[in-house]
Amino acid sequence: MTKKAVQQEDYFHWTLEQYHQLAEANILREEDRIELLNGQIVNISPIGKLHAAAVRRIDKLLEKILGDEFLISTQNPISLAINDTEPQPDLVVLKPRTDFYATQHPGPEDILLLIEVADSTLEKDRSMKMPLYAQAGIVACWLVNLSEQKVEIYTEPSAKGYANIRIYREGDSIESDLLGMVKVDRVLGI
Repeated sequence: MTKKAVQQEDYFHWTLEQYHQLAEANILREEDRIELLNGQIVNISPIGKLHAAAVRRIDKLLEKILGDEFLISTQNPISLAINDTEPQPDLVVLKPRTDFYATQHPGPEDILLLIEVADSTLEKDRSMKMPLYAQAGIVACWLVNLSEQKVEIYTEPSAKGYANIRIYREGDSIESDLLGMVKVDRVLGI
């Protein structure tokens, strides 16, 4: 590695370059369930049955609404280019590219909608990931809260977080510029 990891408090701060070098050296493997958040290599929680079903259901819903017009990425890395962060959100709707992002991970400018599905990861997603997505300028994020059966919609990103957060529950409809009207019940599988 070209730079040393810098010890801060109780953890090492890994740069994006170092993180990729660990992968290239086979120290980190594709099957490792990890992501880089704020320079920390963080374990991704095991995917439970309800979480997996929700991701599949939302993926199918997005495909039905969007067709082949956009790319839907499921549990793949995105590059935020801030704070040494490369998360793996559950679902991302991307601008189409003929190379399917073979030369680089999608960045904020490529992301039209990002969706995190949360059950056991709710607090991490809400308090750690959503602020990072806002700082990066991702225009629209959904947090599908399985435990409370609601969908939190985050818009108007800034360096301080999302200025607009709306909560949708059973029976509500989400109005989206990208998706049109979407019933919360279809997202939650109610």
